[in-house]
Amino acid sequence: MPYLPSFVVCSEDPTVLLDFSVSIKVEGEMQKRVGGRSEGTRKGLSFGTVRIVEKTDGHVMIKDAWPPHLLPRAFGILDGVDSHCDKYTCSKNSVIVIEKIAALQCAPALGLNLEGKKPFMVRSKHFYGSCYIFHLIG
Repeated sequence: MPYLPSFVVCSEDPTVLLDFSVSIKVEGEMQKRVGGRSEGTRKGLSFGTVRIVEKTDGHVMIKDAWPPHLLPRAFGILDGVDSHCDKYTCSKNSVIVIEKIAALQCAPALGLNLEGKKPFMVRSKHFYGSCYIFHLIG
């Protein structure tokens, strides 16, 4: 599998993260239409504390504030997009996987209806736990 760059976006406001995810989805769809090789991106929402470090050369780094290593876990939940889309034959660009604890905390702000929605297990190298999957509109 070729190397694909990964990005972390941090915000105290989960609506910013959801809006950002929709924007990335739209851009991914545009790339597909103009003959780009991109099939879009996998998107996930996780919850935790990070530390922002500005190095002496001016570069900024986002690091885990403390164990249990939030950043590898956040990337690990993306395997949930793969398993869901492989099972239900949907576009990986059109969904977002949200860690269960993040979904429970952010549902009111994001307008997510969790009633009757069943979480599913995601198992990856750095994440083992329950997540929800939502289709992105936009």
